[in-house]
Amino acid sequence: MIMPFLFIKGTKVRFFNSTKGRLVGLLAVIYAVEMFLNLDLKRDPVTGLPNRTAYKNFALENSGKEDMVVASIDLNNLKVVNDSLGHDSGDQYLRANACTIADALEPYGRLYRTGGDEFVFLGQDLTKCKSILEELQKRKDTDEKYGKFNISFAYGIITKDASEDVFDAVNRADVLMYENKTAIKGIENVRNPA
Repeated sequence: MIMPFLFIKGTKVRFFNSTKGRLVGLLAVIYAVEMFLNLDLKRDPVTGLPNRTAYKNFALENSGKEDMVVASIDLNNLKVVNDSLGHDSGDQYLRANACTIADALEPYGRLYRTGGDEFVFLGQDLTKCKSILEELQKRKDTDEKYGKFNISFAYGIITKDASEDVFDAVNRADVLMYENKTAIKGIENVRNPA
């Protein structure tokens, strides 16, 4: 908090020509770069969620952790929204779905955006997290505060084995997620035959 004040003070007093002024300006630039590197490069710009870099860092730091809940989550219908309503609407759809899921799971861990419409959840309490995801799949819409969009996703959820790293656990969860996605698409095709 002191760095922005020093930067403002340095600008206001106009002593950038002095050694002290240049030092204050340099410190302010360093502070701004540090904020950018620590926040912006670890946040997804569309959803505001932690991104792939943050996920990888956390996974590496916590690879030996036991009893970690790992979920692979993949949104449905993003391509349909992008193709029919445009990419701005696709971004809104993506954000609404991701943030609705993240909010619901937040007490138990963190959701990371790892790809286009792909997410990884890392946390605790398999029973509770699975129940939350099941309930979310039954809903029709995202949380109203994110806009009114259909909520649709597939997931696979497991508890990480002590002998595996987080990335291997995510691969196991991916297999379950694809099975869930196949089942969902089968149900959707029966309801809405093409």
